[in-house]
Amino acid sequence: MKERIRHILREETNPKQRMVIKTINDAGFITATKIFGGIKRILDIIGDDSLTKRLKIKIISDLVYNHDDNNILILYDMYETPIVLTDTDETLSQIEGLFSHYVSVYYYGGREREQVTAGRYMGYDELSDEVISEIYDMVINYYIKYYHQTI
Repeated sequence: MKERIRHILREETNPKQRMVIKTINDAGFITATKIFGGIKRILDIIGDDSLTKRLKIKIISDLVYNHDDNNILILYDMYETPIVLTDTDETLSQIEGLFSHYVSVYYYGGREREQVTAGRYMGYDELSDEVISEIYDMVINYYIKYYHQTI
């Protein structure tokens, strides 16, 4: 069954898409951007239909890892609002920082939910497809806007 799925997926991507995706998986997204002419060019070649959750996580990880010596992107520093995971009357949990292999989640409580009650790290694979897509869009847009000359 897995082989059949792989065969169908190979048929749905063209050779250039497969080459770019293979380069991203083997050498990393930053290297792939240098080989294929930048972020926008790679995204045009791959197309939205070929962006699996796993590939988005790989791209996010590579960009965050290569961001600076601390390997972290703080959403506030990216001029982005935190990504809300849960929002109830008692508790608010939200992603506030991105690391190369996980995110930092903070939990707020109290009368006005102004008090941090807990924090933890979550792996990207623990997040929903929708949250991964939101993070992916934030990171890609950040790099296109602020680093388009260097990547």
